[in-house]
Amino acid sequence: MTEFIRAHGGRGVLMPTDVPSLQKGIREAYEILRDGEWHSGTEIKQRHSQGGGEALRRVRDLRPKLTPDFVVEKCRAKDGSRNWLYRISRVHVPEEQGDLFA
Repeated sequence: MTEFIRAHGGRGVLMPTDVPSLQKGIREAYEILRDGEWHSGTEIKQRHSQGGGEALRRVRDLRPKLTPDFVVEKCRAKDGSRNWLYRISRVHVPEEQGDLFA
């Protein structure tokens, strides 16, 4: 199980308790998005074995499986099409600032 977690982004992205419950479709969605790059809905549908709307449902199902440090982002493509882009990214947590007047 630790090998699976290490191979799929490391501890913090997935927890050991998540691994057994990840269905094949959710794992596939994770495999597509785990590189942190933007992927179009069309690409996800083509690369995912379930294809079509089912592939994007698995992306939605993936969201609650990620630890709080990571999110599945979504934005509309800038080419004017109706296509959406998805990626997994780390949530920015600002460091403690301390006393600003010291």
